[in-house]
This record gives sequence, structure tokens and C-alpha cells, in this order.
Amino acid sequence: MNLTKTFKEDFNFWILRITAFFWIFFKALSFPLWSSETRTFPLVPFINQIDALDPIVFDWILGLNLIFLLFIILKPKVLWILGVLITELVLILADQLRLQPAIYQYVLTFSFFLLHPKYFKYYFLLLLSAIYILSGLHKLNLGYANFVWGKFILHDTLGVSSDISNHPITKGFGLVLPILELMAGVLLLSKWRKFAFYFLILMHVILLLILSPLGANWNSVVWPWNIQMIIFAILYVNYFQNSWSWIRQSKFQLGLIFVILIGLPVLGIFQKSLSQFSFNLYGGLTSYLYVSISEDDNPDSKSPFITVTYNSEIYINILEWSREELNVPYINNRSYFEGFISQYKKLHPEKKPSFILSSYPYRVKNIEEIHQ
Repeated sequence: MNLTKTFKEDFNFWILRITAFFWIFFKALSFPLWSSETRTFPLVPFINQIDALDPIVFDWILGLNLIFLLFIILKPKVLWILGVLITELVLILADQLRLQPAIYQYVLTFSFFLLHPKYFKYYFLLLLSAIYILSGLHKLNLGYANFVWGKFILHDTLGVSSDISNHPITKGFGLVLPILELMAGVLLLSKWRKFAFYFLILMHVILLLILSPLGANWNSVVWPWNIQMIIFAILYVNYFQNSWSWIRQSKFQLGLIFVILIGLPVLGIFQKSLSQFSFNLYGGLTSYLYVSISEDDNPDSKSPFITVTYNSEIYINILEWSREELNVPYINNRSYFEGFISQYKKLHPEKKPSFILSSYPYRVKNIEEIHQ
């Protein structure tokens, strides 16, 4: 078998197959997020009425969704793709937390294929470019330099001393990395595409080493995503041939894609669209929501989550709860926090919990008490 010919002729289908495979992988690693069987973390629906349905309905929909994904791995067809997108939409409507950045990428991948299958490989390249550009932009802040780069990567994972990791020059170097990521995203649309992909392959390998058991052993749900992005880069380096003639045939599709990849993230800056639409990956400005627990809950023996004391009350970190139980982070925006608080109170009417929100730079004066 001539693999080069196979990949060139079926390039679009291989992108779909790889996406479907890692979509299943993501759900396997975050299965409690999708299943109702053992989940205690509140569901925050996009549509409140959907909350009234029996949870077993969504378990059946999940099963159907996985079957469609398996069919796509075997032989991609429009019918299976539509099946995946429809069932995925229902699952996401039932819980905002399911719209993780990786899931959003997968949904866009299949949707872009349906726009115009012939030119899908070009649309997908635009998607990859947007992911790296937006991800790089979100890291250009002191929160990333101080906490993601300085504390998590250098000090906690690599064991660099605090004197070095906290030095202004060291932190400044940390801001060079997102600039390089941003530039690589731009170069994906140029004749220097291969060099950009080589850099991105190296970046994902380093990220895997940092997050894997060889490093921090943390956030395992994104390990396969990094592997998948490496595979996509290799495919584009070896089997992609560009021709700008496709632009003339895709004016409507390009307009729609630009609205999705540029318009929605810009609206997100003004809190007019969901934060998930902007590919904020390790941006460093996470806000931490906490809920109070009574002493009867005995956090020392029962809670695996980070606890803090504020105004003589003990609070648990909701982000840690999400990661511990569901293996995904929560959605870092105000509307999600408000939805979570509402659902938590509905699930625990016997309690009178207090909620606080700690935002960058995480000082006591930045703590906000939330009442609703």
C-alpha cells in the first residue's frame, strides 16, 4: 500500500477519523462528565427546561453519540457526522461544562467539513491557526507569567528555586512563549507553514512531558489532545499541498468561518459570547469559585479538594472538585458561576451555603462574596 498516496487522496477523511478517535478518547478520560451514574457535581444546563428530563435519557444519547463516532472511524459519512453533531448538541445543552475547548474544536471540525467537504482541509487549517493565535493572545498577561509559567512550570514541575522563578527576567521570558505560539498560528497560513508546524510539534511534546507522569502528572484529559495536534501537524507537513484557488469558491463559507473564529472571540471580550469560543488555554487569569461547607462535612477526612478559611467559614475549591470528579476544569466565566450556584442551591436546599470568588492577583481584597 502506498501510504503517501492514501493520505493525500483521503486527507480530509483522515482528519475526521483522527478527530473521532480522540473525541472518544476524551470522553473516556472524562466519563463522569458525560454519565449520570456517579456524578455529584451539579449540571448547569443551557436550557433550564432540559433539566427536567430523566438523566438516563442523556446516557442513551451518549451511547448513540459514541456509536456514530465509531462509524466515522470506520468510514466517514455525512449521516454519521450529522448524528454526532446532533447528539453532541443535546448533551451540551444539558450541561455547559461539556463544552470544553477540545469538544468545541471537534464540533467545529465536523461542522467545517459539512460546509464544503472538498475544501475542508483548508478550513481545518484556518481552525488550527485560530486555536494557536487565540491561545497565544490569552497568555499575554501577568497571571500566565506569574502562575502558569513561574509557579506551575518552573517551580512546581521543574523544581526551579523561587528566587529564579520569581525573577522579573524569568517571568518576562515566559511571555515570549505565547508570542511564539501566536506567531506560529499566523505562519500556518503562509509559505513558512512547515517551520511553524515543526515548532508546534516541539511545543506539544514539551507540554506532554510537563503534564505527563514524567512531570506534574496533571490534567490527563488533555494528554491525548496534545498527541492529536502533533499528528495533525505531521499530516500537514507531509501530505498537504496548498492552492489559493479554493478561496474564490468559498466566499460564503469563509465569511461564516471568520464570524466563528474571529467574531465570537471578540464578542467574548465584552462578555457577549461564551468564553469557550475563544480557545483560552492555560491563560493564567482563572477565577476561583468556593462554596462553604459545614464542620459536619469534616473536610479533613472527606474532601479531596483545596480548602480555605474566610470569615471563619471553611470553603472548598469548586475547580478542584470539578477536576477531581470529572477530570475537566470548570468554565471560567461569570455566567457559569451564577448557573452553578443556582443548581447547587437547588440540589442542596437544606444547606445555606456561602460563595466567594477569588480573582487575579488572588489577594484578600480581591475576594468577592456572591449573593444571589
